[in-house]
Amino acid sequence: MNRFSFWLLPPKKIQDIYRKLTTPKFEPHITIAFAGLLKGEAKSILPVVGKAVKNIRPIPIELTEVSVSTTYFQCVFARIKPNLELLRAHQLINSALRHHDPSMYVPHLSLVYGNLDLAQRFAIAREIKLPVTRFFADRLCVINADSLNPKTWKQVAEFKL
Repeated sequence: MNRFSFWLLPPKKIQDIYRKLTTPKFEPHITIAFAGLLKGEAKSILPVVGKAVKNIRPIPIELTEVSVSTTYFQCVFARIKPNLELLRAHQLINSALRHHDPSMYVPHLSLVYGNLDLAQRFAIAREIKLPVTRFFADRLCVINADSLNPKTWKQVAEFKL
C-alpha cells in the first residue's frame, strides 16, 4: 500500500518565490487531498485522478495571512480564502478516490514544516511577507508520501488544469 498526497501548485514563477521559505525543502503547495493509505499502486490511481482533473480549471487562490498551528505539517503556512472552485476541486478529487476525509478542509499554502516550539513558529510567521497573494493554481500533482519525511517524497504525476 502507498500513501499519496494530492497538491495544487502555483505557477512556477510564484512557486520559486515561496520555495525560498520552505523547510525542510519541499515544493510550496496547497494540499487538495491526502488519501492516507490506499490499496493499489500509482498506476491504478492516476487514471482516476486524470479523469477528475478534466473537470477542474485553474483555481483562483488568494492568500490572506501567515499563520501557525501545533502540527508538524502545518507549522507555518499562508491561509487561503476559500472559494467555490477550490472547495469543488477538493470534493471532486476525494470523490474520485472514494476517500472520505472526516476532518474539516482548511486550505493553505504550506511554507514551513517542523517540530518547533510555538514561540519559534510565531517568530517565523511574523518575518514572512507574502509578496504575491493572488494567483491561479494551474497544476495538480500526485505525491508518493510513503514516509513522513519530505526528503523521501516523490512526485509521480502532474496534471495541467
